Amino acid sequence: MNSDEVFPLETIGNTSLGTLHIVDCPFGMRTEEPVLRPGRYTLRILNNPGKPMATMPPNGPGLARIYGKVSPSDENNAVSLYYEPLDAGTLDRLLAMRSLAIEELLTLARALQESIETLREAGERHAIISAEYVGLTASGKPRLLLPESSYLGPEHDLQKNTELTRYVWVGEYVRSAAALLWYAACGYNPEPTAARVPLSLRLSPRTKTETNQARSLGRALEYLLDAPAAQLARVGLRPVLNLDCNFRPINVYLSCSERARMLIPTAPQQEGNMRNTPLEKTQEKIRKTLESLGIIKQRGRSIRRASGRLLSLIPIRWLVSLVAGDNRSSTKSPRFSTSTRIGVAALTLAVLAASASTLVLNGGAGEASARVHAVFTESPVARDTPDVSETGDRTHENPEAVLRALLDQRNRERRARGGAELTLERIEDSARDGADLRVVAVVSASGYRPSAEEKQARKLSEENGVTRQKVIFELHRGEQGWEIIRAEPV
Repeated sequence: MNSDEVFPLETIGNTSLGTLHIVDCPFGMRTEEPVLRPGRYTLRILNNPGKPMATMPPNGPGLARIYGKVSPSDENNAVSLYYEPLDAGTLDRLLAMRSLAIEELLTLARALQESIETLREAGERHAIISAEYVGLTASGKPRLLLPESSYLGPEHDLQKNTELTRYVWVGEYVRSAAALLWYAACGYNPEPTAARVPLSLRLSPRTKTETNQARSLGRALEYLLDAPAAQLARVGLRPVLNLDCNFRPINVYLSCSERARMLIPTAPQQEGNMRNTPLEKTQEKIRKTLESLGIIKQRGRSIRRASGRLLSLIPIRWLVSLVAGDNRSSTKSPRFSTSTRIGVAALTLAVLAASASTLVLNGGAGEASARVHAVFTESPVARDTPDVSETGDRTHENPEAVLRALLDQRNRERRARGGAELTLERIEDSARDGADLRVVAVVSASGYRPSAEEKQARKLSEENGVTRQKVIFELHRGEQGWEIIRAEPV
């Protein structure tokens, strides 16, 4: 790796794959293949001196695309391969945290089927289909990586690759892919036929639809695990792909670093579904109030249609001066009633609480909860969120309702990226002067399976399959605004 041309961003190392780095190539780079354009790549370094370098491996559907190759030289015996960016690491890291949903399994199966077809056409017989060799992009797309033997071994004699032998190794590809899908679904390797536990019992479905899907998936995978190799080479993974179920990209939040999590695309929300909701009505009332007070300018329809963007338009110092009220009468900020200042304080607290949730989830003062990240597809506490659409002008007199509504919007954005959810439990004025607040919140993480030791060490609890952690935030209003003094799990 030339340090003058490539800058390492992160190591996503996997011993089975050699050395893997996410690198940035800001100015482009000349390799043996076409020149690398400026951008982000996955650099794989293979340290096997003395072995001949095979021709450029195949690029095709299902495989991690290679953009450049650097062969060994007198100064460096390593082989460098530049792939597309696999920011989420490899699948084994994700499966160590959680299993995949059936919709995600179908996405994985489709990628594996495409890779098997690509390898069949290329005559490639060295590939290994296992979790360690499946890379993940930030958008949740699986990509198969080939082992070192595919790059450093001799070329294959395609004339000896008869139809009979092709059936054998392609069928074994399909069988290993079915075993991977079984493990990704339940976290257990498939047992022999006589002692195999049905997949539907491993999954423990909750609804009738999930039960039917689990049974169909289990029957399809059992067929692929037990059928002859020649028959598997013809059918591939189509028994799984033909299931009556939707496809969904793999949520890679758990296997991502903080840098990669910022690259996860947010799920688009239909504007029609956001209209006339309680949160939308509350934000509209707050916007009109702040416009009438002269805090923000009227920006026409763009603001009305920008759901959840109100907080970005209000400087924190404005909010601090509003909360200060009579104590800062010398400033140019106008005086407001107590109810108005309480409502604006709730807005400020919403910003801080949202930031505090990131602090606790990412480590910071709440180091014990650093690993509590999870896929969250449905809010278990959505029914507890109060309907603040009917509060009218009393919205500012109920800051807790405003805060809950704003946190609900923030949680919706985090769930779209696969993050955990922060639920407000209560707010206490510890000093009874409005300058010190004690916020008790609950972090909910679905899909995260902590061990007994982790539950005890990190003060985690589990309810209805959802891992929870109660956190206390202590906030103080100083000269520069609200500050987080302590964030501690209890």
